[in-house]
Amino acid sequence: MKAKKIPSQSEFNKKSRNDKIKIVQQLSNRANTRLMEMEKNKRTNNIAYQKAKMDNEDSGRIANRYSRSSHYEDDNLITQAFKKVSSFLQLQFSTLSGVKKQVRNDIDKFIERGDIKKYSIDNLSDKEKVYAVQYMATLSNRRLKALEKAGIKGFAYANAQLFNEEQGREKNRFYRGSKFKDDDLYKQFENEQFFLRSKTSTPQGYNSEIVGRLNNFREKGIQIEKDEEEEFLEFLSSKQFESLKQYRDSNQTLKDFQEARHEGVEIGEINDAFNDYKNQDLSDDELQERIKVAKWLR
Repeated sequence: MKAKKIPSQSEFNKKSRNDKIKIVQQLSNRANTRLMEMEKNKRTNNIAYQKAKMDNEDSGRIANRYSRSSHYEDDNLITQAFKKVSSFLQLQFSTLSGVKKQVRNDIDKFIERGDIKKYSIDNLSDKEKVYAVQYMATLSNRRLKALEKAGIKGFAYANAQLFNEEQGREKNRFYRGSKFKDDDLYKQFENEQFFLRSKTSTPQGYNSEIVGRLNNFREKGIQIEKDEEEEFLEFLSSKQFESLKQYRDSNQTLKDFQEARHEGVEIGEINDAFNDYKNQDLSDDELQERIKVAKWLR
């Protein structure tokens, strides 16, 4: 049976005292059923549950249940009881379906504003956190599919792939299940945040961002021909380049890589030289000399 609509404050005020008490009792029954459901599903960190707890503590009740009493000293207390219980019932977080809708709306708004990195799941219950991460996985996986369709597998795609490989997933997709181990849920949440806020997580954003990056590198003196762009971008989004950042200037690394490729040095030879450099077998000068020697041997 569909629940009766909650009357507005003005509609409630027009009722007789007895009718007001009946309305409060009916609404309290509905509210308490929801509270028991939250407790059963371990959703007591829920915003609505905590709101109800404050209401009931304020009214002197130990148990987190709205009163079904028919005894009120004056009409003001009846009105206060109505305001509290009706306010609770109108919170989306007071039902699981409402929670899911609110979570989706919140995430969509943060993404639309470009602020997904500010979105937090800390105030959600355990089950609500799982749903938020599942929904973000759905959004992320849609973007991954779009990138694959466009033949794009660098930057945001590559970062997501690295995470999913570390999690033991063969396909580059974020997990949409509900069984997370230890801190895996927060790890996935953080990686989804990183992916969704990346400009290169959509084909349009990727193309726009890449054009800007390539032009920026060209302005810094790095020669990149049109037919070399794809290979250059692959190196730019590689684990090798990422790991080299902590050892030497990134622009110099890119310049060395590109100049060596111009001279026909194989990528494998370049990476061997970089690996020796990272292992401290080569100094910076020796690294550049090694690449030059490779050029002469071609």
